[in-house]
Amino acid sequence: MSKSKKEWDGIVKQTGKLMSEMLKTLDIDAETKIDKSSYKDLEGNEEDFIDVNIEGEDLGVLIGYMGKNLRSFQKIFGMILNKAVAAEGEEDNFVRVVIDVSGYRDNRKDSLEAMANRIRDEVVSSEESVDLPPMSSFERRVIHVTLREHEDVTTESFGEGPERHVRVSPA
Repeated sequence: MSKSKKEWDGIVKQTGKLMSEMLKTLDIDAETKIDKSSYKDLEGNEEDFIDVNIEGEDLGVLIGYMGKNLRSFQKIFGMILNKAVAAEGEEDNFVRVVIDVSGYRDNRKDSLEAMANRIRDEVVSSEESVDLPPMSSFERRVIHVTLREHEDVTTESFGEGPERHVRVSPA
């Protein structure tokens, strides 16, 4: 069951309140912008989520090495938000949260798209598959989405948990 505009407005407001409390607890001075957004999944279905953008000085601690802290922060915050939403009576509806800090996620997406295109060229010229290093679900999705419009290669995810990676193969 999808949420109404009123429900999403309430979740956005609740997200803002919780994020302010969390950043204050972490003694981080930052501005946040929170919106409901959506994307198309790999099957073309529209998926709604809460988009949180955090801007400020010296936020590297939230990002961490290769975005590791950001992924953890997003996971913990998502659990806190979903518990709060469930307490409000929306327990059957999981709320996906995507957090970006100082444009890190957008920059990472751009570099992953460039890497995917370089790997595509390599796979097409060598006619051999290439296994990429383990990546987060966000990073794997960027690779899949970037290359799905090319008929000369295919992508597939392999492995479990933190070892899950993408294989790019000639079509």
